[in-house]
Amino acid sequence: MDTGLLHTLRVLVVEDDVNIRRVMKELLSLRGHEASLAADGECALKQLQSESFDLMITDLGLPGITGWELARASKRYQTDMPIIAISSWQGKEAEARIGEYGIDIMIWKPFRFDQILEAIAALCADRRPESPSKF
Repeated sequence: MDTGLLHTLRVLVVEDDVNIRRVMKELLSLRGHEASLAADGECALKQLQSESFDLMITDLGLPGITGWELARASKRYQTDMPIIAISSWQGKEAEARIGEYGIDIMIWKPFRFDQILEAIAALCADRRPESPSKF
């Protein structure tokens, strides 16, 4: 699948499942992106404070700081960074919270990895006219 992206993206992947983290890194690398990994929200916040990312992909059901809390807190450090959230918590309550927490796209589990690539492409397409040099 061609994502239509012109530049390498720096992506922070926050996922407590080591297998999903590993596959996400490989998937993103195969598409020419640089993936940094975090196993929980605390590690992710440390990385967000010290590094710059073009995009964050986070599970919502993280131990400690949840993905919801991480999404909200990340905006203190990188206000324009888009966020893709992955969750098995489907329902109207979860959908209502998306905008409140600064999440741009929600992907429900179980998911296919092409959904991640499509979400990245959609976010980049939406942002390219506003800030062509960023993506």
